[in-house]
Amino acid sequence: MHPWIKPAARWSAAAAALGAAAFDAAATGSAAAAPAAVAVAALAAGPGRRGRAPAVALTAAVSLAVTAGFGAAASNRAAAWWLLETAAVLCLIAAGSRTARTRFDGAALALAVAAAGLSPLRLGLRMDPPSDAAELAVLALLWAAAGAAAAAAGRWLHRLRRDRERAVAEARRSQRLSLARDLHDYVAHDVTGIVVQAQAAQVVGERDPAQALAALERIESAGLQALASLDRTVLLLREHEALLRDPGGGFADIVVLARRFEEGGGARTSVDIDAAAAGLPVTEAVGALAHRIVTEALTNVRRHAPEAADVRVRLRGLAGALAVEVANDVPAERPGGRPGGGLGLRQLAGSVREAGGTFDAGPAGPEGWRLSAVLPL
Repeated sequence: MHPWIKPAARWSAAAAALGAAAFDAAATGSAAAAPAAVAVAALAAGPGRRGRAPAVALTAAVSLAVTAGFGAAASNRAAAWWLLETAAVLCLIAAGSRTARTRFDGAALALAVAAAGLSPLRLGLRMDPPSDAAELAVLALLWAAAGAAAAAAGRWLHRLRRDRERAVAEARRSQRLSLARDLHDYVAHDVTGIVVQAQAAQVVGERDPAQALAALERIESAGLQALASLDRTVLLLREHEALLRDPGGGFADIVVLARRFEEGGGARTSVDIDAAAAGLPVTEAVGALAHRIVTEALTNVRRHAPEAADVRVRLRGLAGALAVEVANDVPAERPGGRPGGGLGLRQLAGSVREAGGTFDAGPAGPEGWRLSAVLPL
């Protein structure tokens, strides 16, 4: 649909309403149609640069002026225009209330509610015989209450829209934080491996150049993997649909991750995925979270316990859940280790709990460290 179609349709409807009112005024010599025509035209034209408040105020002023100066006898045609005016003014009040922000907006809405409440007097006082005063008072109160209800409905819709915008903003913020955590988990793992390999190359470089060259090859591989993780995160931030459907973590990736960890100079690493886990209907989100858990655990082993002789990765299928466990056989402490760690585990624990799972990390026995999580499916 072309962008000009909707504005053209709205302005055509506004012109038609004003034209019909002008024709009626010429035929009857009465301004009974003016408030309805102005209200319909204001609705059809839509909100201007300053919102709907000027249109609401203009419609209310025209309605009050016609009510005060209406001198013709009440007729069926005038009653039809009045009913149309009532419906249009109530819709205009609701629309204006939905976008009201300033005192002028509030004053315009109050004027429109007053105009709606007084509009029954326009015909009731000029009927033959005139309507009873008590009946007119009740009718005026009902019309004013309808106007107030329309204003309240508009504010309720405004609050719903504001809450929805706030929820969308919070969801986007949460997604950005999640992507930042992913970037930390994946890149920190590879960068830590680069640092370890560079340190090893410095130690053996002079006496064994071949090992130093092999370490440089592993550094190159880890660096390329880190760049790939950076590229993936940038693409995710650009909201590419294909990558959003592929969070980048699965059981096969966990096996590859463990092999790369061992080849990169880490401890002997075994991966045990039982048959129950292999047969689970694991969602993409759970698979990605399991991958992050193993990545963070191996990163911590490399950073804090490089002397570990054995690292065990286990994935077990439970009733409606996936259990992930990574354990190593030495304390996760080392003098001279990189300071400032600890946020990865804390953030990972928060992600697991947000998914409804349980998370635990701490010493396992006299000499060992264990990280485990249970992820509901």
